[in-house]
Amino acid sequence: MKKKKPIAPIVATFFKDNPNNGRKLKDGTIFNDKDIDYSPKRYPPSPPMSPFEPDKDAKINPDHYKQGKIEVIDFIIDQKMDYLTANVQKYIARWRFKDGLCDLKKARWFLDKLIEQEEKF
Repeated sequence: MKKKKPIAPIVATFFKDNPNNGRKLKDGTIFNDKDIDYSPKRYPPSPPMSPFEPDKDAKINPDHYKQGKIEVIDFIIDQKMDYLTANVQKYIARWRFKDGLCDLKKARWFLDKLIEQEEKF
């Protein structure tokens, strides 16, 4: 039976006696790891990703949803619409004021999905 070599503990020697120190890089500069800042970096916070962290520049209720006396979201909530029905309503309500034909196609896609779901039952 072969005798296995004991596994040596991993020791971080990168910061001292780095064999790459003094190596000439392609652009002609000399590599020296002492010139590199290895301290942890603090990054700025990411942009808000939820309605609970509002972006100062973003509009929560843009004008294309406020064409009548009631906003689309209020109508959807009042009628207790499910997801697919609500999206059909949303795209139909805004198509003239936002993305035109593209919104009509989105409404049709959601309507086809709704019909498909209803035919299953």
